[in-house]
Amino acid sequence: MSTFALLIDTYGTGYFDELRAHGIDIAESGPGAQLVAAGANPVFIGAFPNLVLPLKQQGAPIDYLPIQDPASAVSNYLAISTEAAHPNAARLFVAWRLTKQSHEILCKAGGSASPLGDMPGCEPAPPADFKRPDYALFNDKAWQAKNLPLLGLTP
Repeated sequence: MSTFALLIDTYGTGYFDELRAHGIDIAESGPGAQLVAAGANPVFIGAFPNLVLPLKQQGAPIDYLPIQDPASAVSNYLAISTEAAHPNAARLFVAWRLTKQSHEILCKAGGSASPLGDMPGCEPAPPADFKRPDYALFNDKAWQAKNLPLLGLTP
């Protein structure tokens, strides 16, 4: 949904009129990636790399390209519960998760960018002016009523 909103903001609603004219299908990320890998659809917008890259590694005719124009990214947050049974263990994990070693492991697994700069296997980091997803749209009934029909969906 956030990618959809970003594309509307960038290219306008006519972009989706053109896509629909080409017979686009609507699917969730996992099934969408599988449909492309099976040859049923030529492209899927908004797939997560952790769903595409394993299919590619298994020999499927699919590849993952991050959307660069407009650039977007999924933010990941770390938090420690105030009622954690072992808060110091959680603090150690958070501290490790911010290290270069952690980022190298995630980038090696595929589909991750690092705020630590260019690292082997990492996706390019989004530019500083990238648009953060507006997750509030998931619950904005007025926005959904106006825009979901662009994809042939009913809010």
